Amino acid sequence: MALPKALGRMTPAEYLAWERLQEGRHEFFDGVVIAMSGASLNHGRVCGNAFAALHNALKGGRCEAFINDQRVAVEAANSYFYPDLFVVCGGLQLQSGTHDTVVNPILVVEVLSPSTESRDRVRKFEAYRSVPSLHEYLLIAQDRPSVERYLRSEAGSWIFDQTVGLDRDLRMESLDLTLSMADLYARVEFPVGEVEA
Repeated sequence: MALPKALGRMTPAEYLAWERLQEGRHEFFDGVVIAMSGASLNHGRVCGNAFAALHNALKGGRCEAFINDQRVAVEAANSYFYPDLFVVCGGLQLQSGTHDTVVNPILVVEVLSPSTESRDRVRKFEAYRSVPSLHEYLLIAQDRPSVERYLRSEAGSWIFDQTVGLDRDLRMESLDLTLSMADLYARVEFPVGEVEA
């Protein structure tokens, strides 16, 4: 995946009006617009596997999963993102004055790419932490079976843990749900030497 291209500064209102006319997706970091580029096969497989598993597990319940074409507003950080995947529980809430921008994810998932990893780990996570509804943030590697999980405690601090290996299960506390790492990484082709099983 190529580095996203910075397009210039806009106000949030200018960004939303402009973005709705574009064919591609663009994120908004506190006034700076960034074009999002295409993803690798592994990235697509991991996103698809995660969405399919969550969609099936949540079907008929109070929570709903969305994949990477749905915009999320992070109002306290003056930013708009397109997470690889997110889940909303208890009803979708849209940003005031919009019909297409969600403000209440409970879980956000980003699949790491070499060009976006540092942004997902630092700037995006810093912004997402300001979303009151967010309880869990997952960073999924695409080159090895590894998921980093950040869970908001009752005191408001963030607790880190990591699940590694295809023989493990990934627990998502915010959804009271467990997914198989083998299912999450189905058909993903790892570099030689990254996985024994």
